[in-house]
Amino acid sequence: MDYGMCEFSFNVSTDQWGEIQAFYPSRGLRQGDPLSPYLFILCQEVLSRIIDKEHAVGSLSGVKMNPGGPEITNVMFADDLMLFAKATSQNVNALNSCLEKYCQWSGQLVNRSKSGIIFSKLVNLSQRRKLKEILQMKKVPKNAKYLGAPLFSSRSRSKDFQYL
Repeated sequence: MDYGMCEFSFNVSTDQWGEIQAFYPSRGLRQGDPLSPYLFILCQEVLSRIIDKEHAVGSLSGVKMNPGGPEITNVMFADDLMLFAKATSQNVNALNSCLEKYCQWSGQLVNRSKSGIIFSKLVNLSQRRKLKEILQMKKVPKNAKYLGAPLFSSRSRSKDFQYL
C-alpha cells in the first residue's frame, strides 16, 4: 500500500462529563510526522477487522498453518500486511472487496506493483493465472525476503540462514 500522504477525517469532542465525542482535524499528516505510525496502525486495524468480519460470515476462508490450528487471514507487522486465503476466486474476490472498502474509507491505495502473491504447490497453473489476473499482482520470486529472512527455504537450510 502507498502511504506517502495520510489524511484522516474523523470526529472527536468531549461531552459535559469529559468523555470523547468528536474531533475535527484541520490538517493531514505527512510521512515522517511522529504521529503517522500510530494513526497508520489504527487504520491498519480497521482493515484487519474488515477482513475478520468477512471471515466470520463465511465469505473468506483463511489458511491453517497446522491441522489443529486456527485459520489465519492476515498478519500485520509495522507497515506491512500479509493476507492469507485459500486459492479460490471467491476468496480472492472477497479480499479485493475488503481492500476496496478500506481504500474507499481511508483514502489510501494499494500499490499493486509493490504487492505480490504466493501460491501453494498444490495450486495448478491455470488457477494461478486466473487469481493473479483478479488481484492484478505478480508472483513473488523464489529468492524473496521478508524482514531480512527468506520467504522460501531451499534444501540447504544452513545456506538459507547463513547470514545469522
